Amino acid sequence: MRTKRLFAFVLCVCILLSCVSCAENVKQNETDGTDLPVNTEKPTETAPVDVAPTYQETLTIGINQEPSTVMTPTKGTNAMCQMITRSTHSTLLDLDPETGEITNDLAEEWSVSPDGTEYTFKIHEGVLFSNGEECTAEDVKFTLEQRVPNGALAPLVTSIASVEVVDKYTVKITLTGPLQDMKYTLAGPPCSIVCKSAVEAEGDEGEKYGTGAFAIAEYVQGEYVMLQRNEDYFGEKPNTKNLKFAIYLEDSTRQLALETGEIDVCYSPANADLVYIQSNDNLKLISVSGVNIYYIGFNTQAEPFSNEKVRQAIACCVNKEDAITVAFDGYAEVATNVMAPAIPLYQDVSVWELDVDKAKVLMKEAGYEGGFKATVWVDRADEEQMAVLFKENLKEIGIDLEVIRLEATTLKAKWKDDDYQMCIQKFGNTGGPDISFSYVFASTASANRSRINDPYVDQTIAAAAVEKDLDKRSDIYRELNEYITTTAYWVPICIPQVFAAIKTGLEGAKYSGNTSHDFTYACLPES
Repeated sequence: MRTKRLFAFVLCVCILLSCVSCAENVKQNETDGTDLPVNTEKPTETAPVDVAPTYQETLTIGINQEPSTVMTPTKGTNAMCQMITRSTHSTLLDLDPETGEITNDLAEEWSVSPDGTEYTFKIHEGVLFSNGEECTAEDVKFTLEQRVPNGALAPLVTSIASVEVVDKYTVKITLTGPLQDMKYTLAGPPCSIVCKSAVEAEGDEGEKYGTGAFAIAEYVQGEYVMLQRNEDYFGEKPNTKNLKFAIYLEDSTRQLALETGEIDVCYSPANADLVYIQSNDNLKLISVSGVNIYYIGFNTQAEPFSNEKVRQAIACCVNKEDAITVAFDGYAEVATNVMAPAIPLYQDVSVWELDVDKAKVLMKEAGYEGGFKATVWVDRADEEQMAVLFKENLKEIGIDLEVIRLEATTLKAKWKDDDYQMCIQKFGNTGGPDISFSYVFASTASANRSRINDPYVDQTIAAAAVEKDLDKRSDIYRELNEYITTTAYWVPICIPQVFAAIKTGLEGAKYSGNTSHDFTYACLPES
């Protein structure tokens, strides 16, 4: 009984002490808080979750020309074909269209012998063509020996003496002599490596299988070329699943398609639309320095244009500034020589200025004071506009010029005709300085529209091509440039700026001065 009473007493005391303690706590909590501990730790922040951006599945590029040789890239001469080939095929080396830097592509590593005559390439192992076949050294040998010599770059590979398969993934290219710009040639889209077995089985169209980031899925002539991402590509995968190159021959139709969202890129918009594009917040205008030189060419193997003074008179008489205004709305620069400023080793060479009085003196010295009749061939609207202007210019020195516009295919077949006298054409270098000369001025060059057969030109081109010392090589090109410009084998007219109109937000494309842009990694984030 006592034990129960003692327990009850202890319990009451404990309850009483507990109440007192609670009262003290309440009193302390009612103070101004100056004695309370301060929590200096920052609240824990929840790490943001990285959400991968999503991109439009199909990117559509509106182009202005039929990519007629897109299935046979080694024969591709126009910018449309080369632009598509950049995405579907690989070359041993790659030329960055914006920086001009040579980098590896299909080649994992490469070297050049001390004398500059042997190039050894080790290609990536396990690379697949879009038909599933593995790419090996045999395909490289086949391409460089059997396909490229019959293609667009044929004049530039005549110096290849042999291609040897060292092992399954290594090739050795031996040249007839050192050639400093061979790396630029091997980086050109017409040097794309093609599948030997496919070409042997399917003929020319077997070239369509490449090892690029995309594969040709469909080509509907006159409408579009559809590319599909190559999931087996050996390099970095693009964000875009499909690239569609839609054909819009008319500038106005192509521009309207951009405005309505039918396409995402408008290739080469009309000059008349440039101001509007710049003012539209939904569009962005891309502008790069061009490398395409418009020029007057002559049949220098027949009178009157075999006469140097006649050609020089024309060089003094045509108004290039007016030509730029008429044909390009002012969006071009005057060309004073046969090289574009964007080409490596370019030097400013200027010989002829507008001087009609001097032109008349030269015509008299040439024995043509009374003038003569002549024809000029063109195959493009801008060339025709310039020709019509020059027709008026040349009346001042007695030349009665007839402007004849031909279809491109017709003109291509007529270059060797005896009735050829003058032309207005354009030429765009896609690589090193050698191409600016060997491709158009060498006596054996297929694009030698002036029919030049000058031993000094041939010898000097050859000397510059093998010269290792950069300063000496630059001096040789300056002398050659001055000689060709002075003799007026060409009359350079202008170098237009290059434009593209894109949707705001489009990223990853690389834009080229020769207009064969690279859209391999172009993508448009979804809004």
